Amino acid sequence: MNILQKHAALDRLEDDIGDRMFGLVRDAFARVAKCKKPEAIRDLQEEIELGALVEVDDIVAAIERELDPPQSILKGTAMAGPTFAATFADGQITRMSVNTEVDRLDVGRGVRLARAAYESRMKKEPPAISAAHFEQQNGDVLQNYDADELIGLA
Repeated sequence: MNILQKHAALDRLEDDIGDRMFGLVRDAFARVAKCKKPEAIRDLQEEIELGALVEVDDIVAAIERELDPPQSILKGTAMAGPTFAATFADGQITRMSVNTEVDRLDVGRGVRLARAAYESRMKKEPPAISAAHFEQQNGDVLQNYDADELIGLA
């Protein structure tokens, strides 16, 4: 995104922020005007402040995405973690991307996802996993597991 596109994006977002904040303030005044009790007004003010903070967080996130999109979006690739490949006792194999760090593989999460995938496909309770491994997107195996290591992880 070049500098002119960034300025145009900021102008659009600035207009959007102004419109949203005006709407929040207008609605807040209308709601406060209807309240009769001081406690209710305080509760309403806290609710409005919280809503405004959430709104501002959403706007800031939109600005960040607009100005600095993740590299995966720019390259047209998805950010996927390593793949957990599980072989079940009946010979069925499931392969699931797992949101885990490569240096701290979450084998328990891989087992749970594999069992859920098996159950979804086969419409029955999955048998024990006889073997499994994590692999990178290029196919390199990161870690192998045998049946004994997988017992009790589901």
